[in-house]
Amino acid sequence: MSANMTTPASALQANITGNNSANDTSHGYRLNMWANYPAVPPLLTFLWAVLMIVGVVGNLGFIYVRARVPYMKTLTNYYLVNLGIADTLFLILQVPGEIRNLYYYADDSLWLNKGYCIVMNTISSPCQYASLFTMTVIAFERYFAICRPFKMSGVTNKKGRAFRFIAFIWIMGIIVSVPTYLTCNQNISQSQNKNLLIALFVIRLITFVPSMVLVAVLYIQVGRALTERTNKGSGKDEQVRNERKQVVRMLVVTAVVFFLCMIPTQVYTLITTMSVFGITKYPTFNVGLSMFAINKTLMYINSAANPIIYNAMSSKYRVAFKEALGPLCCCVEQRSKQKYYYDTSNHTMVTM
Repeated sequence: MSANMTTPASALQANITGNNSANDTSHGYRLNMWANYPAVPPLLTFLWAVLMIVGVVGNLGFIYVRARVPYMKTLTNYYLVNLGIADTLFLILQVPGEIRNLYYYADDSLWLNKGYCIVMNTISSPCQYASLFTMTVIAFERYFAICRPFKMSGVTNKKGRAFRFIAFIWIMGIIVSVPTYLTCNQNISQSQNKNLLIALFVIRLITFVPSMVLVAVLYIQVGRALTERTNKGSGKDEQVRNERKQVVRMLVVTAVVFFLCMIPTQVYTLITTMSVFGITKYPTFNVGLSMFAINKTLMYINSAANPIIYNAMSSKYRVAFKEALGPLCCCVEQRSKQKYYYDTSNHTMVTM
């Protein structure tokens, strides 16, 4: 964007530039915003690099396990694979560029900056929305599977339906990211910029908040349904309920981590957007730096945490990881002897 534009990002950049007298414009770059805090970039570099490695390896590992182990090919896991793909792409695209920005950032006129902006917004932004929409679809899928099973029984091709939902998720992610793509346009007027900010704010508002509320309501209903059935049935019925409870708890924790990690970014974006229109004061330089570091770190934690949550909260997933990795895991033969059967009405695997 041009230097006179007042988006939250450009406003912070201008604030940084004004407060950093040691700017170096040689080679088309200025020194970074952390010049007064030299210990922070190395710390964030290490932390973000670790999160990227853990996240990429973990998510790709889950995708591999799901493809390798037959009983992992459940309806829910199709969506979790989509979530893993979105998180992996997000980490690969975001972290290297943001680490670069810790040490310097390109002038707005530099072609590399615009190209980087386009690539980031073309893929990174849809990945975030894809994660959000996938969380919502998973909650709906669990709700209908547990609370409205008869409606699910009429669907003959659940796999095909899952693929259609996943395609729809990415199409919607691309569509709602259009205003984000436009932020890379350097020849945009002040009035157009404000309209763009309004569009960005409205899209964030109508996607994030309803999704968060829907996920919370749906999982509350699922929890109630499972609780009501706790004292009913025995044998395999009890095992089915326990399996479902374990999976639901895992999904709830995944959703909670997702929204907790994203809420600070949404709140800060709201504050900075309101400041552009004079409704609130723009955050100070130090507050902006702190929130930038915190928000980015939380976003990367969210993208890296899911495989850890799966293994920590689901015995089925732990066994599946050990079976898929084979010789790399100790005691795999003993653990892999555990028997499973399918709950065909719900496409879930149950321990016997």
